[in-house]
This record gives sequence, structure tokens and C-alpha cells, in this order.
Amino acid sequence: MLKLDISIFLIVSEPYGSQDLRNENDEEFEQIIGLVGRLKSYGKIRNFIAHNRWTQGKRVRSIRPIAMNIRSGKAATLGYSDDDEDYVIE
Repeated sequence: MLKLDISIFLIVSEPYGSQDLRNENDEEFEQIIGLVGRLKSYGKIRNFIAHNRWTQGKRVRSIRPIAMNIRSGKAATLGYSDDDEDYVIE
């Protein structure tokens, strides 16, 4: 387990992505790279939680985010099709 105060971690890692840290051989940097990689995998769901409304999903006890994007000049929807990804709590 990484024994580093969270505030120090945030200061050390803030300007860098995992690619920038890969040049370091120190064991703590390898642990930071692993943590950054694990957190990155939650970016998509984090953005859905922060920016979208939710509706019932296709599966039993599931939900899916719904949104409409018109920034490109053409409406793009998310979550209005049964084929869109839904989520369940396991």
C-alpha cells in the first residue's frame, strides 16, 4: 500500500499523467502510476454521474444515463435506446 499523504500525492501527481511518471524507477512512482490508471478507468461513469440524468435500464434493477448533445449542430442522444449501456449495483 502506498504510504503517502493524499495532499502530497495530489501535489506530486497533479501536473503529470501516468505517461509522464513512467520514466521514474522509484517504487512509489510505480504505485502512483497504478493508482492513476485505476482511477482513469472510472472517468466515464464519473462523468455520467456528474453530468447526466438517469432512467430505467433494459435489465432488471438497472439504470442508464440519458443526455442530448447539440454542440456539433446535430442532436446526438445517449440512453434513449435499449441498446445503450446500462448499469446495476453488484
